[in-house]
Amino acid sequence: MQPARWFLVILSVVLALFSSCTRQTDRSEELETLRSAVMEFHRAINAADVDAAVAMFTDEVIMMSNGWQTVAGKEAVAEVWSGSIRSGFRTRDQQIIALEMDGDLAYEATSQLWTMHQEDRQDEWRSSKYVHIWKRQPDGGWKLHLDIWNSNPPPQ
Repeated sequence: MQPARWFLVILSVVLALFSSCTRQTDRSEELETLRSAVMEFHRAINAADVDAAVAMFTDEVIMMSNGWQTVAGKEAVAEVWSGSIRSGFRTRDQQIIALEMDGDLAYEATSQLWTMHQEDRQDEWRSSKYVHIWKRQPDGGWKLHLDIWNSNPPPQ
């Protein structure tokens, strides 16, 4: 094979490897941005910061909660979350089971404990799990687009 062809073959391989590494780094950074959004949502809830929690929703958000009717639209979902947060809804011990993204959509599956905190009594923590669908925004950030959760049965 001629030296010029060898050079082109080697250059092609090097560029392909470099491109693959760059895509992997970009994906890792994107997943970290998504993970940060997930944690920010929980921080807002546990700080009882209704405005910060609501700011994490897309305008078209849908909430499908355990034992409740489906609620759609940022204003309606914000009303439900506002009532829950103001009533003492808190979470802890989130365990992300899966966090994946493909293009401008991502999903998160998480288990957690939750309670309705009241100052005059001991918290009773319950187990639940949820799936969130996140949607990438034009600025590269992520907002919650679909919220589905269920409580686990009480321990026997």
